[in-house]
Amino acid sequence: MDDGRPFAVKFVHRYCEDAHRLLAQIGRAPTLHHCGSIGAGIIIVAMDFLNECQDSHSRYPSGLLPARLLQDVKEAVELIHKNKIVHGDLRQPNIMIWSHKEDTTDEARREEHAMLVDFDWCGRVVKRATRLPYMILGILRGIQM
Repeated sequence: MDDGRPFAVKFVHRYCEDAHRLLAQIGRAPTLHHCGSIGAGIIIVAMDFLNECQDSHSRYPSGLLPARLLQDVKEAVELIHKNKIVHGDLRQPNIMIWSHKEDTTDEARREEHAMLVDFDWCGRVVKRATRLPYMILGILRGIQM
């Protein structure tokens, strides 16, 4: 991390390092540099800072993502599901949109891609269930299924 590029640091109580690393390998999450306990139940996570990115809600307020971005999200979700992991918080603020610059300033030639972030609520599926945060369980109880 000492190559001069900016990075982001967050402190959390839980984090699915496996999901983050899996998705980073295929370019669907920022590169994860460090994930480890610092004691007292706190985990420190250091990853690439997503410069010039927007969350999908800011970029597409209507909530309708172009097919190319939906394909990126689908690819990411399928990979973690294949590895028996659920994201747990897959919503627009956790889908980041970035533009791939192909040595051009022509906006029409910039290709957008999607990355997933926020792996705090991710977890491995165990016997067809994973633990969700208490707040989410309360919300789910109020939804008619």
